[in-house]
Amino acid sequence: MRIAVISDIHANADALEAVLADIEAQGAERIVCLGDVVGYGAEPNRCCAALREREVLTVAGNHDYAAIGKTNINYFNAYAREATLWTRKVLEEDNRAFLTALGLVEVQDGFTMVHGTLYAPELFDYILTTYDAYLSLQLLETPVCFLGHSHVPINFVWDETVTFHHETDFVIAPR
Repeated sequence: MRIAVISDIHANADALEAVLADIEAQGAERIVCLGDVVGYGAEPNRCCAALREREVLTVAGNHDYAAIGKTNINYFNAYAREATLWTRKVLEEDNRAFLTALGLVEVQDGFTMVHGTLYAPELFDYILTTYDAYLSLQLLETPVCFLGHSHVPINFVWDETVTFHHETDFVIAPR
């Protein structure tokens, strides 16, 4: 099965629509989203609606939780706080319900999805080093974990040690 993985849309509806069109052209059978559907950008409602309409399996990111008041925004930079407060005002009820229903971790047949870490998904920590990856990979119950948040395309491989690669195309062979 060909799965398209998207993340950190940040309410950029034009970019999302372009990516979704490309995904369709590439023939992906499924789309999953690793969170931060909203935040920063000007079209949170359009982005939420696009994912809802396509039934994209989505986990919550820190900006999604912030938009519905489920996480503290005091640690956000000033721009992110301002964007969050604005998003709270304009978010339509059906999209608020969509974000409210998102979980922090989703385990599917063969893969796990999370925005930040598996060891404390509610803290939305970043995984940028092999040690960070090691802490989460220890908890992994599936062969693959997709995570967002860092805005850095990277993959970590658990093979007695943790190594990382800066490849963006990564073929996962079925077991």
